[in-house]
Amino acid sequence: MFNLSPCYFVFLLIPCLSYGQSFQLQGQVVNSKQQPVEFMDVYLTSSTNSNTPHAYTDSLGNFTLQVLRGNYTLLLIEFGKQKYSQDLVVAQDMNLGKIQVDEGVVLDSITITAKKKLIERKVDRLVFNVENSVSASGGDALDALKVTPSVQVKNDKIAVAWKSNVSILVDDKYIILAGDELTQFLKSIASDNIERIEVMTTPPSKYSAEGDGGLINIKLKKSALHSWSNTSRTAYTQATYPSTSFGNTFNYQKDKVSLLIDASMRQNKTIYTNEIHYYYPQEHWKSDLYDQMKNLGFSSMFNLGYALNNKQKISFQYIGSTATPKTKEDGLTAIYKKENQHLSRTLSSKSNAENNYDNHAFTTALVTKLDTLGKKYTLDVDYFLYSSTKKNKQITEMIQEVNPLTTTTVLNNNAQYINNLASQIDFELPYTWATLEFGGKISFTKISSKIDIETVEQQKAQHQQEDHFSYRENTQALYFSSAKSWGEKWQIKAGLRAESTQNEGSSSSVNQTNKKKYMELFPTLYVANKLNDKHDITLRYGKRIQRPSYANLNPARWYLSSTSYEEGNPFLQPSFTTTLELSHSFKNKLFTTVSFSQVKNGFGQLTTHNEEYNFQKFTQLNYYSLHSINYNMYASTDILSWWTNTFEFNTFYAESKTNTTYLNPKYSGWGAYFIATTTLTLNKANTVIAEISYEQNFDSNYIGNKAGANANVTAGIKLSLLDKKLQCVLNANNILGTDRMLLSNTTQNVFQTFKQYYDTQYVRFSMSYSFGNKNIAVKKQNSSNEEEKGRAN
Repeated sequence: MFNLSPCYFVFLLIPCLSYGQSFQLQGQVVNSKQQPVEFMDVYLTSSTNSNTPHAYTDSLGNFTLQVLRGNYTLLLIEFGKQKYSQDLVVAQDMNLGKIQVDEGVVLDSITITAKKKLIERKVDRLVFNVENSVSASGGDALDALKVTPSVQVKNDKIAVAWKSNVSILVDDKYIILAGDELTQFLKSIASDNIERIEVMTTPPSKYSAEGDGGLINIKLKKSALHSWSNTSRTAYTQATYPSTSFGNTFNYQKDKVSLLIDASMRQNKTIYTNEIHYYYPQEHWKSDLYDQMKNLGFSSMFNLGYALNNKQKISFQYIGSTATPKTKEDGLTAIYKKENQHLSRTLSSKSNAENNYDNHAFTTALVTKLDTLGKKYTLDVDYFLYSSTKKNKQITEMIQEVNPLTTTTVLNNNAQYINNLASQIDFELPYTWATLEFGGKISFTKISSKIDIETVEQQKAQHQQEDHFSYRENTQALYFSSAKSWGEKWQIKAGLRAESTQNEGSSSSVNQTNKKKYMELFPTLYVANKLNDKHDITLRYGKRIQRPSYANLNPARWYLSSTSYEEGNPFLQPSFTTTLELSHSFKNKLFTTVSFSQVKNGFGQLTTHNEEYNFQKFTQLNYYSLHSINYNMYASTDILSWWTNTFEFNTFYAESKTNTTYLNPKYSGWGAYFIATTTLTLNKANTVIAEISYEQNFDSNYIGNKAGANANVTAGIKLSLLDKKLQCVLNANNILGTDRMLLSNTTQNVFQTFKQYYDTQYVRFSMSYSFGNKNIAVKKQNSSNEEEKGRAN
C-alpha cells in the first residue's frame, strides 16, 4: 500500500517557507453623489494566481488589500453585478483614491464595459458563464451543458472533444455517479442556480486523475453578501407530454452565520423510440421499441457555515435527491429469412420497469487562512450514500408459422448500494516567486449489488439466477504543483499527482474473487506566452486514467429482453490517456485548439451474437488502443453593441487497433460538428434578450462506431421585469425535428443499426422571482462532495 506518512511530513514543512514581499492597495468607493458605498465586494483577479485577495468596503466606503507583486484586475461587485473594473500593475503600495460607481443602478456605459464574457480561456480551463446564456435559462444542469462550448450532450450522454469518459464536479467536488443515476442528479440542479461551467481537458494535479475525457466543474452561484434573498422558480415543458418543475432557494447570513436552503420538485413524462436492425447471415431482425417514461423527483440542499474567527470558517452541507422513474415499453421484432425476405416469426414484448434512486451527500469543511495574502488550507470530510432498486417484468410472445404461440416471462430485480467515505486536505500558498499548491486524499468505497432473475416459459420456470456482487476500493493520492510568471509574457504551471488504488470484487454467481493493486504517476504541464496585445498561445500536457464503473465490473447478467442481456466483466483493467494540446487566442474573441491523444488499454461495451440460440449479449472488454487528433475553434463577434454572434467548429481524426476477434483489427475515421448562435439585446435597458442557435453534426466514425448526420435548431427569448426581479424565459428545442441519430457498427460480421429518438422536440416556459434585503448578510459557502463520483451505475 502507498505510504502517505513521509509524503505528508514533507508537505507540512513547505508552509514554513518564508513569505514573499507584499504591498498595500487602498481606495474608497463612492456613488454619483460622492457618498460612501458600504458592503461593496472588492476583488483582485489574476490569470496566474487563483488565491487573490478579497475585501468589503466599510461604512466610509474604504477598502484595504494586501497583495503580492504582479498584474491584476480590480473588480467592484454589488449583489452579483459588476460595477467597475480596472487593470493594475502592483509593484509598490498604491492608493487609488475615490472610485465612483452608481449604487443600485447599472448605467448602459457601465453595463457594456463590465459585461461578463460568455466564455473565458484560462491557462488550464475554459470557462462558460451560464448566466449569460438564454438557452440555458429555466432548465437544468444537463440543459446548461448542452450549450457549453466543447461539450456534447447526446442521448443524455456527455462528451468533451468526442471523449465520453468525463468526470463531473459541483463546486470542485466529484459526483460519484454515472449513467442514468448521473443524469437524474444533473436534472435535479436548476440551471438558474449555476454561475459558470469550467471545462478542463487537461486538469491540474489538484484534481483526481479520473476521467480520460477531462473534467466538467459546475460552479453554483454565490449569494450577495450582506443581504438575505429568496428566489422561487417554476418551469413548464411541452414535448410529447407535459412536464413541470418547481423550486425555491433561500440565503441568509448575519454576523458569523451563513445559511443556504434549496428545495425542488420535478415531474415529467417522456418517450423514447428505437428502430433496431440486425443483419445475420441467414436472417434479418427488425425491432421497434416505444418507451413511455414517467418520473417524480425531489432534491434538496442545505448549507450551514460558521466563522470561528477571522481566519477560520467551518461549514456543513447536505445534498440529496430521490427519483422514481417508471418505464412502460412495447416492442415488436419481425424476423425475416435473408434469402427471400419471408417473415418466419415475430416477437411481441411488453415490459413495466419501476426504479427508485436515492443519494445523500454529507460534507464538513474547515477553511483556515494562514495570512492575509491568500495562503490557506482546506480540510474536507465527506460521506456519500447511494441506493437504487430496479424491478422489471417482461412478457414476450413468439409467433411462428409451424410451432404454437410461445410465451416467455422474465422477472428482473436489482438492488445496488454504495457507501463512500473520504477526506482531503489542500494547501494553497502564493509567494512572490511562485504559487504552490499541494495536498492529499484518502477514499474508502464499498459497493453491494444484488440481482434476482427468473425466467418462466409457458408458465413453467426455466431458469433462475441470483447473484450478490460486492466490491471494495481504497484510494490514496498526493499532489504538488507550482505556478510562476516571468514578466507579463510567460506563465508556467507544473504538477505531479500520485494515486494508489487497492480493490477487491467478488461474485456469488461465478464464485470468484478478484483483487488488484496499482499505483500511477500523473504529470501535468502548462506553458503560456503572451505574444503581444492580440495573440496568446498555451501548451498543455497531461496524463489521465479511466477506471471501469462499478456496474461494469459486475459479472451478473441483466436481461434487457427475452433475447438480449448485458453483463459486466470483473477482469476489466483501467485505461490510460496521454494528451498534448496547443491553444491560440486572438483578442480573447477567437480561440483555436489542436490536441493529440493516445489511449492505451481502452475498454467499452461490445455486442456479441448467438444466432443459433437467438441471443444478443452486451459485454465489457479491454479491446483497443487509439491515436487521435482534434481541432476546435470558437469565435465570438460583436456585430453591433446589441448583436453578438458565436461560432464553434470541432473535428477529429482517429486511428485505432483492436485485439478482439469480434472486430476488424484496425479502424480509422473522422467526425465534425459546428454550432452557430446569434444573441440579440432588443432594448436599451437590456431586459429583452433573444437567442437562436443552429447545430449541425456530420457523419462520424469512431473505433468502428458510425453516427449519421443530424441537426438541431433552438431559439429562446428572455424578458426581465420588475427591476429584473422577475425573469421570464421561453425556449424551443429541435424546432425542425431533425435531432434524430442513426448509429451503426459491425461485430462478428453482423451489421447492426439503431435509429433513436429521445423526445428532444419541446417548448419550455420558465419563470423566476427574486426578492430580499441587503441590510443583513448572505453568502453561500461552496460545498464538498466526493471524488469517485463518476463510476457508480
